Amino acid sequence: MKNGCIDALITLDKDDTSSLHDYEKDYKKYKSFFAESVTDLPGFGEVLRERLTDAGFKTPYSVFRESLKVKEDYRCKMYRERKKMKDERNMYNIARMSTSQKHKNFLAEPIGERPVADLPGIGKVLGDRLADAGFDKAVTVLGQYLVLKQDEVLFNIWINDICNANAKQAADCYNCLKNWCEEYL
Repeated sequence: MKNGCIDALITLDKDDTSSLHDYEKDYKKYKSFFAESVTDLPGFGEVLRERLTDAGFKTPYSVFRESLKVKEDYRCKMYRERKKMKDERNMYNIARMSTSQKHKNFLAEPIGERPVADLPGIGKVLGDRLADAGFDKAVTVLGQYLVLKQDEVLFNIWINDICNANAKQAADCYNCLKNWCEEYL
């Protein structure tokens, strides 16, 4: 029975969500099962006893407390990793919202002489590629959109061929031009 209690406390389940306080209550409850010194622990070989003593563990309770610290460190690490992942997701959502804001800004006024990079889905690199192909203003891209009879598939193929836009960039640009036409034409 002694050995089973020690093993259970040393190898704490990392998925267990019990608090430190609960483990301390359990230790006090089963304290009578523990030996007074690490060297008196049954089921531990001489090498393990020596290592525990050299590491500064004098009582089974000190081994127990250290195992709790390891568990708490693990929980803190997992919390930090989850927070980091959440922050990364938020950064992705912010990046997505910027395209949406760009879409709203584009629809807020007539095209006029706006540069092609003002179109949603079109950044500096794609804007330069479109300008090199002769589409330096948003109005020229709108003209091509109308020449292609406002067909989404044809527009996506065309913009991919001209500036190597990916599917999301092409869809953002197409949706913006479609919405602009619905509002202004």
